[in-house]
Amino acid sequence: MHGRDRLSERSGGEDIVYSPTQPTLTLDVVREEWGTVWMDLSLRTCSTSPDLCREKSLPDGAIAAFCSGAGTDFCYSRMMMKRAMAMILGMCGHAGLWAATDVEKIPADLIIPAVTDHAPAPGLRVRQFHESYKGTEVHHILYLPTDWVKGKKYPVIVEYAGNQWKDYPGTVEGCHLGYGISGGKGVIWICLPFVDVKNQRNATTWWGDVPATVEYCQQTVKRTCEEFGGDASKVYLAGFSRGAIACHYIGLHNDEIASLWRGFVCHSHYDGVRSWGYPESDRASALVRLKRLGNRPQFISQERSIDATKAYLASVDPQGNHTFLALPFENHTDTWVLRDLPERKVLRDWFQKTLEDQACCLIIRAHPKVPE
Repeated sequence: MHGRDRLSERSGGEDIVYSPTQPTLTLDVVREEWGTVWMDLSLRTCSTSPDLCREKSLPDGAIAAFCSGAGTDFCYSRMMMKRAMAMILGMCGHAGLWAATDVEKIPADLIIPAVTDHAPAPGLRVRQFHESYKGTEVHHILYLPTDWVKGKKYPVIVEYAGNQWKDYPGTVEGCHLGYGISGGKGVIWICLPFVDVKNQRNATTWWGDVPATVEYCQQTVKRTCEEFGGDASKVYLAGFSRGAIACHYIGLHNDEIASLWRGFVCHSHYDGVRSWGYPESDRASALVRLKRLGNRPQFISQERSIDATKAYLASVDPQGNHTFLALPFENHTDTWVLRDLPERKVLRDWFQKTLEDQACCLIIRAHPKVPE
């Protein structure tokens, strides 16, 4: 029996075979076969029903194929079955167990505007300097959405870039998350530097001068809200790789800067999961920062597998307001948000939901547990 004809669950030493018309799937191990290719996919928990599929924003094809039985022909397409199953695995946090694909081979549907030195205007991405850093190379990037109107209020996404690595520049110009989340509309997007005070430029690897970076962030958020209509109650902090760690390492550095944020988007790495060798990258220091998070929502994603971060937070912050997504791609990149993917829709839906949540950030939970 070939993979397109069955899905099997191994439970108590027995294989339970589901036909393509089975309305509900409860999977511990999924095995499928196409010709001579076998893939074992291990899930801790993933009970899928039509309602649950819809709650998790799975694509309609996945609902049809795996929940209702209405789309059995869909199952017979190897490529589409792989794509739908990869999405289910990703929502369960186990996309790394699937044969990952190259996201760069998927055409982008968004092109980020080039950076200019023009005055801020709708649809432009412009380079800006603080007064105290004029004449230096320390700068940030401001983007006003295409629908920006003076006098109106807009959510703000503040973003930090990853380290310089391979062909990734590690610069404010190289950020992508904010634009992918907003599509260029309805949200002000600012990309901030790690300030290298000694060399008077933006640091492309790690933190530069941490106090200066924290101060630069606070000043820029304040200025953006005052001058360009940023809504101070709807400011999000996002980052990729180094930037994902910066969501805590910089964004929760002290109580003052921690108070700025409504929510966080951390893609590919997370503060405290491992030690990196720079000062206060150890778990005990990370837990001090984590205490400042409160109940605020976080969207946490990573290529292949999110298991390490999930396990860490389950042990130290089990009641946290965390949403996890493992991407079925091999690339260490943030450019997936520039593509029309189900994963991007999940992120956008999370962003919109947290924007509309009136109870966001009002409840402070007990502090995370500190391991003995």
